[in-house]
Amino acid sequence: MIRKIIVPVRGDGKGDNVLAHAAVLARRFKAHVEVLHCRPRPQDMLPYGIPVPGFLKDQMQAQAAKLADEVESSLKAEFDTLMKQFGLLVSDVPVQGKATAAWVEESGRQVEVIKRHGRLADLIAVAQPEKAGMLGVNSLKAALFH
Repeated sequence: MIRKIIVPVRGDGKGDNVLAHAAVLARRFKAHVEVLHCRPRPQDMLPYGIPVPGFLKDQMQAQAAKLADEVESSLKAEFDTLMKQFGLLVSDVPVQGKATAAWVEESGRQVEVIKRHGRLADLIAVAQPEKAGMLGVNSLKAALFH
């Protein structure tokens, strides 16, 4: 029996398809879907191993935070729309006998967040990785092996 489904999203445009599949399973099994957005930390956006002047580092971190805010608000709006479309009740906790969904926002690397949340889930739904750009490969590996 499936009770908890994790769906990591990252703003690449593939989340709605994966979420549709998770919603169908959630309705069938009266499960809880956690849509997990991993907000990158500004310090993780800085180039590694390259000395960056302090003023430039501050600008880059401010710009990264602004971009993360925009992506988050866009994804949250898409989440709300899709939940209405798929008929899932938005709730932070599972409701007995109903298919529910929650928006979970965490800071950090997506791989680490998938590892932490995936251990307590029955199913992790991730988009098929793109071979050309290697986008999503680490998320898939984290879901499978960690």
